[in-house]
Amino acid sequence: MDQTIIAYRGGTFSKESAPRWLVEILSAAAESTDWDKALHAILGRPVSFASIEEHGWIDGRVMAWKTPDGGFYVEMWGGEYCHAEIWLPDATDWLPFNSTHVEPFLRTRAAMRHLDALDRLTNAFIAFARHGAGEHVDRDSGKSRIDLAADRRRYAQEQSGAVAPASQC
Repeated sequence: MDQTIIAYRGGTFSKESAPRWLVEILSAAAESTDWDKALHAILGRPVSFASIEEHGWIDGRVMAWKTPDGGFYVEMWGGEYCHAEIWLPDATDWLPFNSTHVEPFLRTRAAMRHLDALDRLTNAFIAFARHGAGEHVDRDSGKSRIDLAADRRRYAQEQSGAVAPASQC
């Protein structure tokens, strides 16, 4: 088990030995196989939480806990996994860390969410323009099920050699 953590001190990152509280969390998580439960038992509830989400799907999340030594422990999540676990031993590093790393991370995740929504709206508009209103528009992608079915038929014909592949130019 890796007993190190990325620390942020005075504007720079470094890899350091895990503080005692993190060793306790790692030990408790290894016994129970429940990281969240171990984290809550040692550090308590998060003191800061921000997320970018829609309909229960989290695209970006940052959570911070106060540590026994007076600093902060921060987890930065994107989608389904944790991108970074960072220890700020000095509480005065929180504002610089937040403004230079947390906010850009969340803005990037939000921009990705907006681009995805714009893509779905564009697909839905194209589907409506081509086929009119109806149940053929997929709610998740915005694409027309009519077009998707035609694409599958064309692909099957291309694979069987019945028609020449469509030009990609």
